[in-house]
Amino acid sequence: WVHDNAELMGGDPSKITIFGESAGAVSVGYHLLSPRSMHLINNAIMMSGSPTVSWGVQDRVLAMDRSKKLARSVSCPTSSHAGMMDCLRSADPLELVTKQWDLISSFFDVPIGPVVDGTFLTDHPAELLARRQVEVVV
Repeated sequence: WVHDNAELMGGDPSKITIFGESAGAVSVGYHLLSPRSMHLINNAIMMSGSPTVSWGVQDRVLAMDRSKKLARSVSCPTSSHAGMMDCLRSADPLELVTKQWDLISSFFDVPIGPVVDGTFLTDHPAELLARRQVEVVV
């Protein structure tokens, strides 16, 4: 959206810089590694985070297991993915935010994190960096 609308706001779509701090820096790193967005970004600033942090990418099975646990905690069905998602979308946001923390046992964990989906993240960020999918300048 920013790339497509930069000129309308007095900007230059060929000079897009994104910034993030902590989890935001992890997200910035994902955008730099993603074939869906890397070509839209010219510069990035990541502060106090990187896409290779231990809590940055979650195993798909763990993410799904935790999603189902969260769904059950707010009385949503889990037998159908579509039904579960519809129910979670209509659940009370405050209740979801509160109950998500019951899913973890460590301060350095996230309840339900990003996963390698094959589309936005095509592989684990460490693997993409090892293959030099992005130029890193410190």
